[in-house]
Amino acid sequence: MTALEIATAAAARGWRVFPVGSNRRPTIKRWPELATTEASQLLTWFTGHDELAVGIATGAESGLVVIDIDPRHDGHLW
Repeated sequence: MTALEIATAAAARGWRVFPVGSNRRPTIKRWPELATTEASQLLTWFTGHDELAVGIATGAESGLVVIDIDPRHDGHLW
């Protein structure tokens, strides 16, 4: 699947998405407020940019919670 297809599928679930670079950082400033489900914005961000990953804004709006267990900070002990 392309980044655009993944972003569109996530947006169809009502999840606000944003582009993420190969360094695992958002490629846009103010991503928490700019993350969107709008198809036109997804086309702008992701068309021809298959090197991008798709970020999903988590929290109350999406109903998604992420737990990051980081072994570098003893997360593996959990």
